Amino acid sequence: MGETKKQRREQAREHARANREQTKRRQRRNRWFLQGGIGAGILTAAGVTLLIVSSVNAPAPAGTAPANTTAGAISFHGEDGALTPTVDHPTTTVAPPAEKPAKVDLYIDWSCPVCKQFETATSADLQTLVASEQATLAVHPVAILDRSYLGSRFSSRAANAAACVADHSPSSFLDVQQQMYDNQPEEGTRGLTTSRILELVHAGGATGAALDSCIRDETYRGWVEKYTAKGLTDKALVNPASGGFGTPTALINGKRWNGGRDFIRSIEDAD
Repeated sequence: MGETKKQRREQAREHARANREQTKRRQRRNRWFLQGGIGAGILTAAGVTLLIVSSVNAPAPAGTAPANTTAGAISFHGEDGALTPTVDHPTTTVAPPAEKPAKVDLYIDWSCPVCKQFETATSADLQTLVASEQATLAVHPVAILDRSYLGSRFSSRAANAAACVADHSPSSFLDVQQQMYDNQPEEGTRGLTTSRILELVHAGGATGAALDSCIRDETYRGWVEKYTAKGLTDKALVNPASGGFGTPTALINGKRWNGGRDFIRSIEDAD
């Protein structure tokens, strides 16, 4: 007899717990490295290389999408009790043999304080549901809060960084997202510099000259603008209370979650 849904969930929860502990240890090491003199020296050396790379790179055309994304999102599914980016065929979801997972879409802005609160409240349980193949997750990065950061375009630069991580290091995406939320600046400031964004991306486990160049050059600025505009005009994403689009916005099987009941329970009970 196959494992029950409850047994899969318990196993996935334990696996997810172990993964989170491992990630925390790695992030502590990365933070120590980046804050130390050795890390600063390497970043300085990397800056010279990046200047050379940037001189030959240009932002991608507006219609160009980051690798490992589809319809403005990077997707994740469960595999062997772990949460895995769907990188080879982003439009394909991996379902358990006997049941179809709930499809969860999250529209987020890494500069959004309410997104940070939502992440803190739901991410561990949501990732467990995905790891245990009860749900799939598609994260849609958008930029709607540039107005809150004194002309620095922090919201847009953060969303571009999300696209670059999806393109170059999809397995690090959720760890980088956690770093960005943990170090989120207050609204009404100038936000984070691009150099600071790079530090947090590295601390989340995403590295490489091509990735750094993508972030510095805002390679996917056009992609961010395209899908932000789409979010702002998509009637399915409108919050009835405000009459507009905001972040976070969650869809469960294509239907907007209205916040009226527990988010995780809503996913578990989805048809």
